[in-house]
Amino acid sequence: EKSVVSHSITWLHPVAAKQVHIHGTLASFAVSGTPADCTSLGISKALFPIIPDLVVSGINKGSNCGYHIVYSGTVAGAREAFFNDIPSISISYDWVEGKSNPHDFALAAGVCIPIISALLIEIKNQSYPGRCFLNIDVPNNVANHKVYCN
Repeated sequence: EKSVVSHSITWLHPVAAKQVHIHGTLASFAVSGTPADCTSLGISKALFPIIPDLVVSGINKGSNCGYHIVYSGTVAGAREAFFNDIPSISISYDWVEGKSNPHDFALAAGVCIPIISALLIEIKNQSYPGRCFLNIDVPNNVANHKVYCN
């Protein structure tokens, strides 16, 4: 949990990375630093042999709309990739204490999977607009919201 750390980076002490097992992944690491540190380390080739096609930062607990994007560590994780010319997206879930539950994160992820899939196709086809990153805020009670696209 690194809420409200903005784009801070760890400077005066080492950042630790420990390999962990997460079902369905080839390699996963727990990193002691800020979200910007995590992205920086993840794209540096120090942990992985290749640079990712897309960096996904989040899903975090809490909205990152409006001025909150300035303070958001989740948005900073995506912004760090953007600074390094790597397409990225930050995702936040508008958690409401007493109303939301951990299962809502699975629903929020389900809403975002088609968007991420479409982004990966655009990146592969080289039609993704360069020099931008996306910030998605999934509303609370996501199961009762509808999305319309054309």
